[in-house]
Order: sequence, then C-alpha cells, then structure tokens
Amino acid sequence: MSSDYVLAHGTHASPQDGRCAMEWVSYLAGEPHTDEPVCVSPVLRAMCIALNDGLDLAPRQRLRSYLTRTIGTAHDGLDEQRGWMAMDWLTRVYTPAWLHLGGLREPADALITLPAITDGRGLRHALPLLEAARREARGARARAFGIALPTGWAAAVAGREAAWSCAGAAAWAAARLGVGDIAGDRARAAARAGAGYVTVAAPANVANVLRAHLIEQVVVEIPSDASPDAVVDALLETAQRNSSVAIGPGLGLDDRTAAIVVEFLRRSRLPAVADASALFHLAKHLDVLRGKPAVLTPHAGEFARLSGKGTVRPGDRVARLREFVERTGVATLLKGRDTLIDDGNTMHLNSTGTNALATAGSGDVLTGIVATLAARGLGIVDAARAGAYWHGLAGQRAADLRPIGVTAGDLIDALADALPSMDSRDPKPAGETRTQRAAWRLF
Repeated sequence: MSSDYVLAHGTHASPQDGRCAMEWVSYLAGEPHTDEPVCVSPVLRAMCIALNDGLDLAPRQRLRSYLTRTIGTAHDGLDEQRGWMAMDWLTRVYTPAWLHLGGLREPADALITLPAITDGRGLRHALPLLEAARREARGARARAFGIALPTGWAAAVAGREAAWSCAGAAAWAAARLGVGDIAGDRARAAARAGAGYVTVAAPANVANVLRAHLIEQVVVEIPSDASPDAVVDALLETAQRNSSVAIGPGLGLDDRTAAIVVEFLRRSRLPAVADASALFHLAKHLDVLRGKPAVLTPHAGEFARLSGKGTVRPGDRVARLREFVERTGVATLLKGRDTLIDDGNTMHLNSTGTNALATAGSGDVLTGIVATLAARGLGIVDAARAGAYWHGLAGQRAADLRPIGVTAGDLIDALADALPSMDSRDPKPAGETRTQRAAWRLF
C-alpha cells in the first residue's frame, strides 16, 4: 500500500477536508466517503476510531499498515471473540499496569492471576476483584487530592490521564461493542432517569454478560436459532409489559438482525427511540416509522448514511435536517455540538452540553433517557428535547466532578444531581406526573 497519505484527526465532511483511518478504509474499499464503512467489523471500526482520535499525528500514522486488513471483516463472525480479547486485556493487563503505577500492588496482582476471560462466566468471576480495585483506586485518588501541594494535584491528574490513555479507550470501545455493555449503559441510564421497570432484550451470549452486572434490570434472551418472525413475536409479547422502546445500541449489522429490527418497529405501537445499529437497518425502511411516535437519534456520520445524501457540512445541518424530516415524516434528533431536534413543524436547538459528552457510550445514555421520559408520559418530541437538555446538564455536572476522563458511567451517576430542583409544593395539574413536571422544568 502507498504510504503517501495522512491519517487526520476526527471526521470530515469531504475528502478535501482530510480523511481519518476509517474514511481512508472507505476510499480503499470503493465505498462513499464515511467513517462507518459497511465492509468493516463494528468492533474493529470502534477500536480504529478510538485509536485514530486518541493518538497524536506521528504515532497515528502507524495505523496505516493495518487498514487494508480491516476490509471484509464486517460479517466474519469474530466480533464476540474480539470483544472478549479486549475485555481480557483490559482486566488482566491494562488495569493492573496502572494499579502498579499507583502503588496498589495487591489488587493489581489479584487481577493478573485471573484465568483468561473468554465468556460471561469469567467476567462474573472478575467483577468483584475489579470493584475492589476500583474502590482502592478511588481512595488513592481522593488522598492525592487531599494533599495541599501542587504535586498532589499533578499526581491525581496524571493518574487520571493515564487511566484513560488511548490504548485503553480503544480496547474498551471494542469490548463494549463486542460483548454487550452498550445495552447496559442504555439500561442503567433508563433506570437513573426514572424508569421503574427496564427490560433488556439481547442475544444469548450478550445476555449472559449483561446479567453479570445488571442487577435491577430484567434481561431476556433473543433466541439465536429462531426465525426473525418468531423473535419479533417474542419481543412484542415482552413489550406488552413496557411503555416505550429503545432500540439499536449493541445490535449486529447482519441481515437477520435487520429483518427483526424493521419488522418489530413496523408492528410495535410503543413510543420508540432508534439509535446506532437500528439506524443502519432503517436507512431503506424509514416508512415503518412514518406517523408513529418515534425519534431517530443519529450523529453526523449516521445521518449521512440515513439521509442518503452524504456527509453534512456544519453550515448545512439545519437545512439538511429539515429536508430529511419533511421527506420521511420521522422526528429526528441530530447529535452534535449544537444538538438539533425537528418534528417537521418546529426545529429545536439544545443549549446544554460539553466536550465531555464526546465519549464512548454517551449516545447510549441519551437513548435511555429519552426512552424513559417517553415511557413516563412525555410526547416523543418533548422527550427528545428534555432528554437532550438533561443529558447535556449531566455532562456538565460530570465534567465539573471529573475535569479529565468523563465516561458514560459518570454521566449516568450525574443524572440525579443535574436535574433542576423541583419544589414538591408546586401545584400539580390534573393528569400530569411528577416526572413530566420535572422534565418541563428543564426548559
């Protein structure tokens, strides 16, 4: 392969503006300009994007020799294995290395001596040790901040930066997508946003992982050997106990999953929030959502494919979104520095947020929030408006608490504190729930 090209940081509206690693793969594979080439495994794509954007210019160029090897991996059946390899490395190599660096040798050695983590059983065995290590690491961090010397601050910040270095972020992106924690982020966000009963439907291999660390949520398995119609019937029966649906994060891109997603949304009458892989499957089937209480939540790259009109330049976002919603009849929340929500009648601009929201899993948290607000009685567009606003407030709150290294879990933990205070003595209009009043207070 020629080496006379440069891997640039971030995504780009056109090749003239530059290409990141995945945009170069799209070019090499003969696909349209995008950072989501359909020929690449979602797990490898997530890992490459994290490495591309986490490395400085010079070390980023070392990725070039690996790019062609990602072409054709989209449906090779190895993503679960890739995810477990990443999870094993994070648990038994990466985390102990930083614990040793911080002088926490006992929890580090306990993780190193674990057997290889290759499935949900191994992860369940590791979770208590990881939790113990996290408690000790937090204690060490708190002690560092308690030192009334500049070196205390410097040590704490350096440790935080090290814990979220590029290699770890890339492996975590792969592990989350490969073994299912994305669904966990969405479920935990829903619970923290006020959903009283959360059900997660996932393939058997992913369900085992989710059960290992989702205690309050109900996890049901999607049979891997059942026909798409049988799976849809089972999901619709499960959904009878719920009031809204969030669909997409953590799903595969195969034809069977596509058939399930499209047919489920065609037959379901529940308010729905579609994100991530669901957007991929809906690109040619948006008619199933026309006239329904549903909202799409794409980022710019997903919107480029969903709209069928290529990349979105920053100055064209309003016009492009308005044209898309008018053409499809589906309410859409377009994520970005200034998140836009349009239902075909009014376009709303969200005013909250921070760069800290540009972290893996942040969009999954937003999906869980919006679905919960819809389940609690808000109309789907109002749920999207209030959800985006609350999500942004949580990002600001999390960034105040953690100047460096905000994660999706931090956003979930910050939701309650970020919600504007509500005087319980306020009059309650007939038929309006406490959650609805809290959501309206966000505006």
